[in-house]
Amino acid sequence: MIPPCIPVIRLGLAILGSSVCLTTSTAQGAAQELRIEIRPQFSRAPLILDTPGNLVQPGQTVSVTRLDFLLSNFALRSTHGVWFYSSNRFAHISIRDGKTSFVLRGLAKENVDRIRFHVGVPPKENHASPGQFDAHHPLNPNLNGLHWDWEGGYVFVAVEGMWKERSRGYSFHIATDAHLMTVELPVRLQTDQASSLQISFNVDGLFSHPNEVRLTDETLSTHSRAGDPVAHKLRINIEHAFEAIGTLHPSTPTRSDADSAGTISRALVSSQATPHRFAFPSYYPQPALPLDNPLTLQGIALGQRLFEDPQLSASNKQSCASCHQAASGFADAGKRYSVGADGRVGTRNTMPLFNLAWRHSFFWDGRAATLREQVLQPIEN
Repeated sequence: MIPPCIPVIRLGLAILGSSVCLTTSTAQGAAQELRIEIRPQFSRAPLILDTPGNLVQPGQTVSVTRLDFLLSNFALRSTHGVWFYSSNRFAHISIRDGKTSFVLRGLAKENVDRIRFHVGVPPKENHASPGQFDAHHPLNPNLNGLHWDWEGGYVFVAVEGMWKERSRGYSFHIATDAHLMTVELPVRLQTDQASSLQISFNVDGLFSHPNEVRLTDETLSTHSRAGDPVAHKLRINIEHAFEAIGTLHPSTPTRSDADSAGTISRALVSSQATPHRFAFPSYYPQPALPLDNPLTLQGIALGQRLFEDPQLSASNKQSCASCHQAASGFADAGKRYSVGADGRVGTRNTMPLFNLAWRHSFFWDGRAATLREQVLQPIEN
């Protein structure tokens, strides 16, 4: 468990979540770019998450609630038979979060007849410290949610959903070096003309081609342990589930375009401010700290004063620190339910504050997406 990070708590207004699925590798020279768009399908129709009734076997239907995977080592083959590589090596796909596209950079100007990539992470990166990747890198565990802290290494593909009855679920987590997958697809494109390549991922193929995977009590989950026959079948099926379906000239801007554009407000920081070095162990994932409000010693001091200032409450008597008590892990110790500014007892206890730099949602119901939202809501309510 990551220990409480008091400086980050004190600078509550400065912590932001972030969600970018592209690598930060630098393209070399004036090279070409190609957007890859992954389109999940079920029986040739667009996949709709959480929808029951997807037929995978006679008499057996499923829904899909999660579909995430990591891709790596992208290569294109010219019509002369020469393979060349993208300067950025990794991508994170999350259908639930709308991360379905990424850009290959640093490509040679060529006519291309094949594309190849791994589904998963090569052994070197799979066994390396995940803390080395910056906050926006696809292999940052805080971004992709696909790293096994207890086992080590990444989950290459995570497919989850319901089957048979809404109360019964299945969970396929394909991982470990033995299950690193390679996909190679025929394509026809010119890197200086085609701006987008669409690749379908046929979810129904996971259960049927070339290996039948029928859900039973024995096959409804896998975590890719050695010798697991379900993981072995799924690995092969996943390699066959991708299909190149066409190119676009040019592509329409997508959600990922906005993410990668880096629309960040200019930071307004005094030239006299003293930067604060936010230190944490190297094996922790790097959090997405806000670039428009960097950590400074003066900012932390101001954050502490505001945290302890009762004038921010409707009664002018209650501060954040009244309920988030530092001596009790920033929780409201000894109380089952916390008391509001009007003196009335609420229905929940004040949440403890720790690991906030690594969180993506706040409040008990997760209604605030950033710490800035969480700080403002009690003041404005």
